[in-house]
Amino acid sequence: MTTIRIRPTLIVKKDQNSFLFVRHVKDGRTYWLLPGGGQEPFEDLFKAAARELLEETGVTAKGFRFIGLRESMDEKAQRHIQFPIFETIDPDFSKLSAGCDSRLKGIDFFSADEALKVPVYPNFGDEFIKLLRGETIETYKSLPWIP
Repeated sequence: MTTIRIRPTLIVKKDQNSFLFVRHVKDGRTYWLLPGGGQEPFEDLFKAAARELLEETGVTAKGFRFIGLRESMDEKAQRHIQFPIFETIDPDFSKLSAGCDSRLKGIDFFSADEALKVPVYPNFGDEFIKLLRGETIETYKSLPWIP
């Protein structure tokens, strides 16, 4: 039986044009992600977002604003991931540091234009730049699976 992985995904602004990303290395590939990670069973979604943000970056936030939901499915590989997207409210960067996950190799801030020049997952396509610029996106959208 396939389970659905729920990965809260966070837009963390340092200023109007500077966003926090985490660098992962997995299976020999290096890529960037918006901070976030898997929700545990019976864990409140906002608590999962706060925990993952702290674990990956050392950052805390006063709250989260829901932006939308994206999901990606690969029936052949039996993979299904949902990405609830949140914007952080008043993030505190005073303890900014890369977390301990073995895949996590660093953190950095990119402008929206800089983020378009590096491999970023999940691939939100054209909506990615809208997200970073604070523009409205559709509340729900299914994304193609990208291995």
